Amino acid sequence: MGYPFSALVGNEKAKQALIYALINPAVGGVMLTGEKGTGKSTMVRGLADLDHDMKLYEIPLHTTRDRLYGCDDWESLTKDGHREHIPGILEQARGHLLYMDESNLLPDETAAGISAAAGSMVFIGTMNPEEGQVPPGFLDKFGLLVYLEGEKELRKRMQIIERCLEYEEDPQKFCDRFRDKTEIITRNLDRAKKRLHKIEITEGAKTLASELVKEAECEGNHAELFLIQTARAAAAWGNGTMVTAAHLLEAAQYVFPHRGRHKLSEEWAKKNQENEAEREEEQKDSRKAGDTKKERGTEEGRAESGAAGGNGRKQEQGPDENLLEEDFQAPRGACPVNDWMRHGEKVHSANYTGRRIRADEIKGQGHVVKSRQGIPMSASDVAFGDTLLHAAFHSARGEGAGQQKMAVRIKPEDIRLKVRSGKTGCYLLFAVDASASMGANERMAAVKGIVLSLLQSSYEKRDKIALLIFQDKEARLLLEFTNSVDLAASRLTELRTRGKTPLAEGLRLSYEILKGVLAKEKAVFPVLMLITDGRATAGDKAPYEEAVLQAERFASEAIRGIVIDTEQGYVRLGLAEQLAEAMNGYRIPMEKLTERPDIFRDILNEIR
Repeated sequence: MGYPFSALVGNEKAKQALIYALINPAVGGVMLTGEKGTGKSTMVRGLADLDHDMKLYEIPLHTTRDRLYGCDDWESLTKDGHREHIPGILEQARGHLLYMDESNLLPDETAAGISAAAGSMVFIGTMNPEEGQVPPGFLDKFGLLVYLEGEKELRKRMQIIERCLEYEEDPQKFCDRFRDKTEIITRNLDRAKKRLHKIEITEGAKTLASELVKEAECEGNHAELFLIQTARAAAAWGNGTMVTAAHLLEAAQYVFPHRGRHKLSEEWAKKNQENEAEREEEQKDSRKAGDTKKERGTEEGRAESGAAGGNGRKQEQGPDENLLEEDFQAPRGACPVNDWMRHGEKVHSANYTGRRIRADEIKGQGHVVKSRQGIPMSASDVAFGDTLLHAAFHSARGEGAGQQKMAVRIKPEDIRLKVRSGKTGCYLLFAVDASASMGANERMAAVKGIVLSLLQSSYEKRDKIALLIFQDKEARLLLEFTNSVDLAASRLTELRTRGKTPLAEGLRLSYEILKGVLAKEKAVFPVLMLITDGRATAGDKAPYEEAVLQAERFASEAIRGIVIDTEQGYVRLGLAEQLAEAMNGYRIPMEKLTERPDIFRDILNEIR
């Protein structure tokens, strides 16, 4: 017995978005993103009690191909050799709700299959942005997006605790307590769904929708379509007769966060307030058309739905736009680095999965795409389904099967092995010179812009990212390997320059970290991204010579090295180039990054 939707406290916008998706499946689904412990999964699973016409189907994180797309029925095949298809989750979910928990961790093949089914069902996804991001193409399939946060108000936090304890003590009694509120929401949902096709979309509403999308600088035409459909749902939920400006501005809060390049201006926010009176007046006229009894039921449902997912019209602020700004040397001049490793090239037998390098076979991981004949080295290598199907198909038609009273006789030539496919990512260690000399001529601001551009590319490929700095007399790891690009970006922008340059210490620590990665993951792609001008002013009597010795250690290991040379001026010593030669790596002058945004891709294709 699940936790009732009507008993949830807070996150009204998220609940309202889910209600809009139930009213009008054409809104394109809902993505709920936020920190752990905000009730995302509980909220989604509570939908089953609100709409009995739509079932909730869930896709496990590591679902198999046959479970997703369907497979042959073993029983019919083993008995008489006839093939009968068992539908997969995507077939069963047509016309219903499809739920994907931790959707940012879904394999590429699974996400592609789900994207292909867009329009035949309502997608609902949840994710924690600290664990990685959703690919932009997959995210675009979701019409609405809501950011969830933990409750800040003390009274509501106490209410959450009380209700959770009450539910754990007696789930049945707790659900009975909120049954009336749940039924009120259900009745209002039914009323809104019946009213949906009567909602008028005027030419003025279409024009305003286009203007809103243009104002937010959304790409493509999905935004207009989802905006109109969400506004229709809002009008139906509010017992309206047509889509108004207030409905469109309400819908924009859900449709634009993952599409618009910036928030709507204050002018549009002011228009939202001005049109609020228009919306209320339109609703009053609509309510007068009904009889008194229906009017009372609608008002009661409106009051109850406010507690269980009310129509909050206040524009919610998205992520802080100033998050990446810094008082001293904020990032600037980010280079247009895009895909710096070609997708088409392959590596073999990788154990770490990502999205950057294509792998022919990923041992023990990856998506099973097919099977092949062979000799298994372990039980986990055997594709049992294909083995049985292959054996059953031949046994049902072969000679001797009936005489031995065996429905299926497995021969050595029937054994099939799993063939897995996927992509492996990189372990990228950014080692940044943060000494006082980097502050000259705003070099650190340019370096931050470069690294932020690389981080933007890395999160799409599911790279593991770490950040190391060396300054004054030491080198220290600011961020251990993580998938969270937002965390790496925040650590980078907080960075200040000071002290001398302990280059040798930075290289020593970098080597130990990446060497440790190779010890744990035998088939990964570690890369050192050293950002320095090559000057070494801290250490022993010969600090630069010591740095060169440390750089030579990388040449003897399977650790790739790229040196971004930040040296400036007419007279250049070429110290960074000597470091790159010592580690058998590559040097890239900082100014080259803006001239050739694909330079990283070409270099990494070559050194692999």
